[in-house]
This record gives sequence, structure tokens and C-alpha cells, in this order.
Amino acid sequence: MIASVYTISDSMVAKVERKTAESSLLHKLKVYSCLSNLSCIPKVYFFGEESGYYGLVLENVGMNIENLFRLKMEIMLSVDSTALAAVVGIQMVRPFNGLARNH
Repeated sequence: MIASVYTISDSMVAKVERKTAESSLLHKLKVYSCLSNLSCIPKVYFFGEESGYYGLVLENVGMNIENLFRLKMEIMLSVDSTALAAVVGIQMVRPFNGLARNH
């Protein structure tokens, strides 16, 4: 299920999603919490449940790669953008892998 995203201010966004078996906001909250010590992970300000919906308010870190693909599917990312995404991904995985040499 895809959450609706609302910009609250330049620094905060809210994600709202109907509570179903396919809801992803609770999972995202757990992931953000586990990775909160990384500078590239948005800070979570609030998570709650009300009237059958989940709500998550977090730091607005700008356009994410998922949104880039949705908005610009016909435009290919540059080699630099792709390399940067790969580096960030590796940095995010390393703390969870005791065998960092595999990366």
C-alpha cells in the first residue's frame, strides 16, 4: 500500500496510510529507528494510529530515489547519481553486516 505524503513545511512531511495487512508505515518506522544514527536517514518526529490510519511525521530530506523514478521514469539517472545511490546504500548496509569486506 502506498502512503499519501503531505508537506507540512520545508523541514517536515507527513505520511498517512490506511491500516491494512499491507501497511508499510509501521515497518518504515522500525527501519528509520534502527538506522537513526545515519545522517542520510530522516528524523522521525511522530508516529501514531487513529481511526484506522497510521500517521508518520518525519524530517523532509528532499526527493528520494523512489519519487525520482516515479516522476521521471522516462529520464535516466546520470552515472554520478547512480553511483551516489550505490554508495549510500552500501553505507546503510555496512553497520548490519559484520563482514564489511564483502561490500
